Amino acid sequence: FGNVLTLVDLGCGDGSKAVKIAYELGGLGKNVKLELCDISQDFLAMAKRCTRRYEVRARGRILDVSLPISHHFKIRDNYPYLFMFLGQTLGNFENPEEVFNNISDAMRQGDRLMLEIDLEKDEHIYRDAEPLMKEYVKLLGLNEGDVVYNVKSTSEGIEMYFELAQNRILFLDGERVCLSKGQRILVGKSMRFELNDIRGMYESSGLRPIYEADQKLSPRYVTVLEKPLFRKIL
Repeated sequence: FGNVLTLVDLGCGDGSKAVKIAYELGGLGKNVKLELCDISQDFLAMAKRCTRRYEVRARGRILDVSLPISHHFKIRDNYPYLFMFLGQTLGNFENPEEVFNNISDAMRQGDRLMLEIDLEKDEHIYRDAEPLMKEYVKLLGLNEGDVVYNVKSTSEGIEMYFELAQNRILFLDGERVCLSKGQRILVGKSMRFELNDIRGMYESSGLRPIYEADQKLSPRYVTVLEKPLFRKIL
């Protein structure tokens, strides 16, 4: 990559993984700038606190995956970018194929995309997200005592939902909505991927691996992808 590098953590969460990567690269003499991107302002605030602990230079941005990567920041021509999906992030996107295409379109020769994907979903990670998920409760006009947060493992992945603890009547967009005790409100879903699914998505977007970690050492799939000069035509 050379001595100057920008890291882009897409769906950064609390930012801990990306911040540690930036910190380690800085210790090797690299001039690293970190871009923290997430749909949650609360997660961005947590990530910024993490950067201050490690004294890492970073900027936070609200992520809108329906818009091109170039909408969120200007990609400069004089040094490379390393885009990153770390941990559970990729499964949290509603249309991961479109996200891969979006990133591939933004990448230039010399840029890279790093994937670190948990093939085995851990429910505890999503249970720990309860304080942040309760922000959705306020947006609906409910109180914290009106609902119970829970997660459920399915064949497709992890579902995060609130279950009504009592009957409630809400007014949404001027309409009266009756909610019954025990009714569930789905607030999030994280998809579970097979290894072939992941490979198929990045290959269809024109990316190819230049590094893959040994799967026997970890339940995580770790790879680094590049954008070839010429895209293979099938």
